[in-house]
Amino acid sequence: MKESYIRYNHAYCYMRHTPLRSHRKTLLFLHGIGDSSLSYEQYLQVFDNVNILIPDFLGYGKSSKYDDYHFKVQIAALIEQINSLEQAYKVTLDDIILIPHSMAAIHAVLLCHSMIKEKIKGIINIEGSITQYGSFISEEASRAYQQETFDAWFDKFREITIFNKLLHQFPICRSYYASLKFCQAKAFLENALEIRQFCLAGTGEYTNIAGLNYAELDLPKIYCYGDKSLCQESIEFLNKKRLKTKTFHTANHFLMLECFDEFVDFVTNWISLHG
Repeated sequence: MKESYIRYNHAYCYMRHTPLRSHRKTLLFLHGIGDSSLSYEQYLQVFDNVNILIPDFLGYGKSSKYDDYHFKVQIAALIEQINSLEQAYKVTLDDIILIPHSMAAIHAVLLCHSMIKEKIKGIINIEGSITQYGSFISEEASRAYQQETFDAWFDKFREITIFNKLLHQFPICRSYYASLKFCQAKAFLENALEIRQFCLAGTGEYTNIAGLNYAELDLPKIYCYGDKSLCQESIEFLNKKRLKTKTFHTANHFLMLECFDEFVDFVTNWISLHG
């Protein structure tokens, strides 16, 4: 594993990655709200002949504080990281497969409309934000903010909901709890509020514009979800839009941790079919 810190304005962005080579596929893992690259560290060891990039968004993990954590700012910082890595290691990363989890599905859609969109060749979406349904954490955080109780809610979420409850059911998620300890509360809140904005911005039956934009992306993509973790309304959206899916047998939203070996095999096979 290699580690890189990239300067972004008056902040620093952190990235875990493998040794980088040109003319290889690049798997870019994008973490969800409260999470960090720590949850994906084991993925640095299991793929052959691919580049692995695992960034921490601004305000998360080992990346620094910043005065603005909106998605477009995090995307701009991530693009700066990729450009800096290309220059530092004298490589060209032009065959990128995005692997976003949860919130980061929004980041993935934004990247597909960014200045590096031509580099992106596919998306393996892990229970990404796709409808207005099921975004329970961002909804609760937004409600707490409106009631001026967010700080107390965030502490309770980290120590009770995650440490006492989630880890009791799914010990594999201990990396998420550790990530929450490093997460800036302001970053968590701003991202939760922005998730709700995306979820409610559209009109009609489905109002999550990130999900609607994801459905329209013209590139290889697949949506991965647990058969006991994704809400039925989102499954119906996937079916109605005739989007390709892969189901894993789990009730854990962090299926890439709970079903690690199966997910590695799936990703390996998927990128071999879309190369």
